[in-house]
Amino acid sequence: MKRICLAFFIAVTAIGYSQTLSFEKKTHDFGDIDDVGKVSTQVKFKNDGAKTLVIEDVRASCGCTAGKPAKKELAPGEESYLDVTFNPQGKRGNQRKSITFKTNDPINPTQAIYITARIKSIWDFQPSKVQFNVQNGVYNNSQERFEIVNNSKKTLSILTVTSSNPNITIVDPENVKRDIEPGSTSAYEVRANTDFVPNRKALYARLTFKNKLGEIYSSRTLSVYIRNLTYKAPRYDGSKTKLLKKDPGTEKKEASGTEKKEATANPEGSSKEGSNK
Repeated sequence: MKRICLAFFIAVTAIGYSQTLSFEKKTHDFGDIDDVGKVSTQVKFKNDGAKTLVIEDVRASCGCTAGKPAKKELAPGEESYLDVTFNPQGKRGNQRKSITFKTNDPINPTQAIYITARIKSIWDFQPSKVQFNVQNGVYNNSQERFEIVNNSKKTLSILTVTSSNPNITIVDPENVKRDIEPGSTSAYEVRANTDFVPNRKALYARLTFKNKLGEIYSSRTLSVYIRNLTYKAPRYDGSKTKLLKKDPGTEKKEASGTEKKEATANPEGSSKEGSNK
């Protein structure tokens, strides 16, 4: 019992005099931001231990970019920082991203800090998606209208619009390129090919709008759906079996193996055949 207590005391003492990673704060909130420009901050950290702290790796989750730490090895009591950039483009609402540090800290070798923000779309689609409905092979609606709303204080220039599916097209493609003034809206129309009926419950497509807002170029997508309201998925018949194609090499091996088995099973027959020859 005394040996166990002594070993525990030595371990606790060793940890108490080892390297320790600590942060000035574990969460940074960017607050309310728009979804166009990137935002940046510095994450400050320190070695609160008595030995050298080594930053082995730093990884950021999707949407964040973390640079290299100003110093990867920190002496006892030394401080350093990490530059972090958050890209809000294509994101909406409340966001929470993580940045994970991997170090030689014996107690907490992996620690994470968090970046939060509330994103407001500086320009957006109204409605946020378009849907076409097909019933018994006939379209209930084949053309829909939507608007682009410019909530910014700068002119929004729509440069091009492309579709991910040829059965979804913009009406009046010659009038795609236009400028939308601050606080204004502009209407577009999208059309579905009525000769096309998806052979599934729904088909998803994207309209990609390349644009310029001030001096910033970016792109944004509008989701478009074609829903087949009367589509029924085929039922699986358990009595049917799926034939698997065999590799020619495998078939040869199986054939030769079968011949050997037959020859072994009927040695008399094979010897008689030989004598007749």
